Amino acid sequence: MFIFAILGICFLGWWFTHLLSDQYTVPERLGLSFLFGIQILTLALFVSNFWLGIRLTAASAWSIWLALALMLFSATKFKLPHFRRFHLVWPATWGQKLLLAILIILPVANLLVSFWQPVLDWDAVTMFDFRAKIILHTGWIQATLFRSSVLAYPLLTTLSHYWLYINGLNTAMPLYPLFYAAFILVSFSQLQRVVPKIRIFPATLILAVTPKLFDQSLIAYANLPYTIYLVLGAAYLFFWTRDHRKPDLILGVTLSLLSLWARSFPFALVNLFVALVFSVKTRRLTWVAAGLSALVMLKVFWPLDWPRLLSVLTFTKWAVFDYFFPYTWILVLLTLRQIFVVRKGFYWPLLLTLYFGLYIVGNYYFSGIYADYAGIPDAAQRMVMFINPAIVWYLFTVI
Repeated sequence: MFIFAILGICFLGWWFTHLLSDQYTVPERLGLSFLFGIQILTLALFVSNFWLGIRLTAASAWSIWLALALMLFSATKFKLPHFRRFHLVWPATWGQKLLLAILIILPVANLLVSFWQPVLDWDAVTMFDFRAKIILHTGWIQATLFRSSVLAYPLLTTLSHYWLYINGLNTAMPLYPLFYAAFILVSFSQLQRVVPKIRIFPATLILAVTPKLFDQSLIAYANLPYTIYLVLGAAYLFFWTRDHRKPDLILGVTLSLLSLWARSFPFALVNLFVALVFSVKTRRLTWVAAGLSALVMLKVFWPLDWPRLLSVLTFTKWAVFDYFFPYTWILVLLTLRQIFVVRKGFYWPLLLTLYFGLYIVGNYYFSGIYADYAGIPDAAQRMVMFINPAIVWYLFTVI
């Protein structure tokens, strides 16, 4: 039943991507089908249960899937999708074949291991997976609200776990290598637009092994899905600002917003703001909006607690900057080069600067609520793990 559960997810995503655009490469469409399909299914389960009062059972969940499949299938007028023409990049040398083998082995090996790996990680046991088991036994999302609110901890991973459980799996761990595999497939297609074909395999591998990405594919937290949607959305919006292709805008906005169904971190707004800055012909309106936002934020946090702010900056330095060395230094060097030498193409440096700025503001706010915030550096590192692949994207676009 596991195969049917995954195929059901991908079927929904396949036809949804067809509705968005027919300009995809084959690997790209395969990856997007899983990423969109699991979002569509979990959102539909949430709406059906939380708002419409339909009790979740195996029969009702598959009935909801069938209704979605029929709607998407009919919305496309039963026309088979077309694929964007492209020359499939095959490895020409033994080195490239080795890199391709590694790219395949990374998610496949994790997937095989995951079938025998129970959910063991603390937040998953007490939160994400725990809520899925409550829904499995009661049939109601409302029964989980004593543990956490939907807004604080969205239900993408919880309802994904539930979907696997009602289809016969004893563990939800295979979900995360599948997310990782989808990320590799879509990134492989995206990178072909900025990297010479001879270097596409090492470039994809470098992106796939950025800190936290690989190890999070065997951890049942929401950080990996969140990172994947956010980074892929940022990359598509970058292509929109460069090429002004409508499918890139649609995919970039959609993926960025869908990251909020994984975690309620507001970094998706950074994606949308930066894309707006580099898309409109006149930037006065965007800078006015940015200025007003800064003033509102200043009013909220003024007067600043300078010792607390210094503590946050110190924590950020050793927990994030030093931990992710040399990625943050690569960002600094690339940005200096961009400012003083290139003097154009500021999408990625602005995006990354705002990522860090929003993270510091959020940490400053959180430190006022939870005084021992600096005692959990791993949480901070997982929160901003999306910054590393974004830095790698910045590197590839300038070299």
